Amino acid sequence: MHKFTLLVVLVCIFWTARSQSAYDSLKQVYSAQHVFAQREKGSVQHYINRELSNIKDKRIKQLAASAMVENLWGYGWVDERKLLALVDEVIENPVSEETKNIANRVRTEVTRTLVETKIQEIVLPSVTGDSIRLTDYYPTRDFVVVDLWATWCGPCVAEMKKFNDLRKQYPTLEFYSISLDEDLGKVKKFATRNSDYTWPIVWAGKSSPLSAYFKARLIPAFVIVDKNGMIVSHTVGRGVEDELKKLYKK
Repeated sequence: MHKFTLLVVLVCIFWTARSQSAYDSLKQVYSAQHVFAQREKGSVQHYINRELSNIKDKRIKQLAASAMVENLWGYGWVDERKLLALVDEVIENPVSEETKNIANRVRTEVTRTLVETKIQEIVLPSVTGDSIRLTDYYPTRDFVVVDLWATWCGPCVAEMKKFNDLRKQYPTLEFYSISLDEDLGKVKKFATRNSDYTWPIVWAGKSSPLSAYFKARLIPAFVIVDKNGMIVSHTVGRGVEDELKKLYKK
């Protein structure tokens, strides 16, 4: 795999005229899945350092650094401070304006926060066959928990088992579960097996841009919205119960 990676890098150097095109190619080379495989063999940070040291062309090295940061941010495999240091180095010492602009865009995106921003308009097909707007719910509730999940995600399914109890505990609370499954059929079967899950369960799909918008590299991910549509909390994994306790005590 390492020889293949270097071969693709060489192709980028000799055949790609523009930095953005080279960057897009490098994002495929240093996919999260590829780096995950290296993680099984040892430290991801060691792999990153070694890989970048093997790239002699400065432009490609800077583009590769930015590509790695964009692909790896949010997974928890690498210290985020070290990832930011990679793009900061490009921004401070760019070989071209193009590499600097790409690094700036990457840094802006990975450090983007959802909290205290207005949630975007969301309308998605539901398991019952109609389309459900998120705006039909949060204006009439104190809070709506937007839940990013998938049927294949064990922790997601485990968290969903708590939702009805939380709805009873907080009568002004609702959930809006967005499935990232590959096809809607699996979600419908899941909903049929769990007929007591009566909150909105909708489908966005595996390649939905909502994954990037919600920074959902890992799921379950929870975004809590108040009655004005403002995002007041963003958590990944377990922890939504603690967030709700804090919000309802205010």
